[in-house]
Amino acid sequence: KEYDFRHHMGPEHSHLVPDKWVDLFAVAGTPDQVWAKIDQIKKSGVDVIAIVPYGDKEAIIRQVAGKMIG
Repeated sequence: KEYDFRHHMGPEHSHLVPDKWVDLFAVAGTPDQVWAKIDQIKKSGVDVIAIVPYGDKEAIIRQVAGKMIG
């Protein structure tokens, strides 16, 4: 009811997402924590991960692409 998809992923909605959901449905944390979690996910057999960056979207996408390709 409170969520507005026109402002998807905005900080004004963070109170709607319980912390326990982050570990279940997302990868978040420091770059080292994120890469460790992605490695764990890949080892489980998952071969597609959707990236929904929060913050500087272009910089995050470039960083992830660089690490995945290079």
